[in-house]
Amino acid sequence: MSSTPKSTRRRRFALRRTVDRDWMIVHAGAPEFAVRPLAHITIDDDDVAEVVWTAPLPLPVVFASPQDALETLESWERTGGGATKPIPIAHFPPPRQVS
Repeated sequence: MSSTPKSTRRRRFALRRTVDRDWMIVHAGAPEFAVRPLAHITIDDDDVAEVVWTAPLPLPVVFASPQDALETLESWERTGGGATKPIPIAHFPPPRQVS
């Protein structure tokens, strides 16, 4: 585990408000004019954040807040982005031909 406090850890992603109840998650270092959203977030009438990911990510699409969606994305990325150890495939010699 990292000993860096959560508040001082450099963030890779950032939330940007687009309109009153809409947000997007972008790369934190991206300049304003070159923003490519990773997710579009809309706060519905029940104050639930509905997320549309712009890439196929194995993450939920409903959150309590836009901040929760951002933290989930950062946590998923820190854990390796879903990558797993390769599964070994058994190798057998070719079958002998019977004449």
